[in-house]
Amino acid sequence: MIILYFSVALIATVIGALAGVGGGIIIKPVLDLIGRDSIGMISILSASTIFSMSVVSLIHALVSKRKVNLKLSLLLSTGAIMGGVIGKKTLDWLVEYDEIKELIGNLQSGILAFIMLLILVYFLNKQKINSLKINKSSIVLLVGLVLGVLSAFLSIGGGPLNIAILSLLFGMRMEAAVIHSILIIFFSQGATVITAFFSGKFAGVDWPILVTMVIGGLSGGFIGSWLLNRLPENVSERLFSLTIFSLVLLNVFNLFF
Repeated sequence: MIILYFSVALIATVIGALAGVGGGIIIKPVLDLIGRDSIGMISILSASTIFSMSVVSLIHALVSKRKVNLKLSLLLSTGAIMGGVIGKKTLDWLVEYDEIKELIGNLQSGILAFIMLLILVYFLNKQKINSLKINKSSIVLLVGLVLGVLSAFLSIGGGPLNIAILSLLFGMRMEAAVIHSILIIFFSQGATVITAFFSGKFAGVDWPILVTMVIGGLSGGFIGSWLLNRLPENVSERLFSLTIFSLVLLNVFNLFF
């Protein structure tokens, strides 16, 4: 079982760091499919793993001196922190009610499948859609807030949604969107982990599984970041599209089966 969880964390975070999808978007539905953990536990496992991946990825980005729009990043990250707290608190409140726990899981899978489908359609038709270049601070902050809420509530890290929004609303190319997405993930998932810790949600955690997944996340972040600097940008784009298509199918399966 330890090997299975490590493999899930490693593969998810390698893809997450390389394609900017974070990894939580993969971890969440895969753990749903395994069916061993509760919604609350999946949230903690996913957030902790993705946070560890984002730490490694950001350090690698700083060492590599990759360009970041500092003002945009700070506004998005500030919104993501607030959104991460709101999303996590909302999820924790809802799963306290036993009669709707299963409904919440199905709701998450349904929303994920719908969002992934929209993102896939957008990227398949990206050349036909004119990107915006929003720079109004209040709107950027609001966008970060919404991304933070969704990533924490859905336990996904928000990677694919981040990439799509950064591309559509801020006109970023794939390589820039990946780095900014990882930065947003760092703050939103950091907020989720801290909120869970001070809310006592780590009390019943399976520590061997958690530590194993964090190690997998650290390893995946390192490997994915290393590959990001050595592979052509179109590889990230193709991997992103393939990942999104696979996740649509996986979430639909979790929803109906």
